[in-house]
Amino acid sequence: MTAILRPDLCVIGGGPGGIAAAIAAAALGAKVVIVEKRALGASDLLRPAFQMHALAAGAARIAALRASAKSTLNDDPPRIDFKRMYREADTEFQRLAREESPARLAGLNIQLVQAGGFFTSRSRFEAGDIAIEAGAFLLAIGSVATAPAIAGIELVRPLTAERVSELVTLPKKLVIIGADPENLILAQAFLRLGAHVVLLPLGPFLPHEDPELTMPLRNALCAEGLEIFETADIRGIELRGSGLTVSLGEGQSVDASHLAYTAHRRPLVEGLGLHAAGIVYDKDGLKLDADRRSSNRTIYAIRDDLASVQSMTIARHEAEWIVALLFGRRRPPPLQLARIIATEPEIAVIGLSEEEARARHRSIRVSRAGFCDNLRARTAFPPLGHVLAGRPVNGHRMNGHVKIIAGSDGRLLGAGIVGPQARELIGVFALGLAQGLRAEDLAVLAASEPTLLDVCRTAALASLPQTGKGVRRHKFWLWRLFR
Repeated sequence: MTAILRPDLCVIGGGPGGIAAAIAAAALGAKVVIVEKRALGASDLLRPAFQMHALAAGAARIAALRASAKSTLNDDPPRIDFKRMYREADTEFQRLAREESPARLAGLNIQLVQAGGFFTSRSRFEAGDIAIEAGAFLLAIGSVATAPAIAGIELVRPLTAERVSELVTLPKKLVIIGADPENLILAQAFLRLGAHVVLLPLGPFLPHEDPELTMPLRNALCAEGLEIFETADIRGIELRGSGLTVSLGEGQSVDASHLAYTAHRRPLVEGLGLHAAGIVYDKDGLKLDADRRSSNRTIYAIRDDLASVQSMTIARHEAEWIVALLFGRRRPPPLQLARIIATEPEIAVIGLSEEEARARHRSIRVSRAGFCDNLRARTAFPPLGHVLAGRPVNGHRMNGHVKIIAGSDGRLLGAGIVGPQARELIGVFALGLAQGLRAEDLAVLAASEPTLLDVCRTAALASLPQTGKGVRRHKFWLWRLFR
């Protein structure tokens, strides 16, 4: 006999985003059901994402040791203990996994249905011997990775976040296909561990970001030893002994011991009965409006990918925003998600880019301020030094800047930061965008000691129209007229 549940919210998918939605809804007093046939949080898939960030952090510490005053080229270079590093990452992961356990969710009055299921009508979802008729549904959809369309790539086992934990020794030469943020984190980590890394961008460097912000990062990676083939035309991949060869156009080729690439992720939308629910979708996922709502007005959806820490964080934020929209006392402001590139220097972007702002507005103001003259940046975040991974580095300057885009009335439209603590500083502009502030309103970011916020304040003050000379000229002609 089929049991019928009628919760306020049914979350289909127990990944990080789905769990975040369930906890947030329960905190607002909603009756919640989660449907997931696998382990909550997808533990086996979450672990590699945490391990990749542990690798980057460990490589940064080693780079700092190599660059310290005590290190010389004649010293034995510090090395990373892969097994120990991943044991520590696993310990931290297990602590986080306990917070999303079925026992804790039950304590929050969240009901778990561990079974696969599908929609049988626009308002009914069946999982095992349970039918769910909820006030609203949230699809937390996962995805599967597919390799790029390159001849011979199916013969290669790529160096993914999962496989990094299997390494015993450092890759002799790592070739990375695609210049996306996760690949750049991987490239910088192995550069700092002493590996030879080659990047085949397959187009512009970070094509979706402002070149003005990405250029300092590109220069920093090249200074650390990254080799970039700007216009590489990949023809195919062949196995050669214990390594491989990537064939490029015009008779060029690159030999490598390991290969990593940007995988295209395909959403898992089949088998959910979306047609029966009246949901419009295609191979790229569901068709959603600005509120993440599907063509069925009671069904919302998010991409609950487990590909990276970034994708999991985005899923959590989107899930909590949808819950606030459904059960909050008032409509939440539009979700302002800052895009973070967790390299060194960091890049953080929020709101409109300069190109987008010029396309939408007749007149805008663009202002900038650099970290190079900021005392806090120069003392608390010194450059890595003149030697990094055995290579000379021009490290005598603190590169990076803050860029503010505002309308003709001074109201904030967007901001971008490349430099130290960019991910923390961008929060000031997120608040400014949400509250509709003007750039000059950030002049209040003043303190009795030097701070990184001083750079944001300087950029904000630089956005003010320079009217002083005009006023003096006007008074001068009045004086000439009546003298």
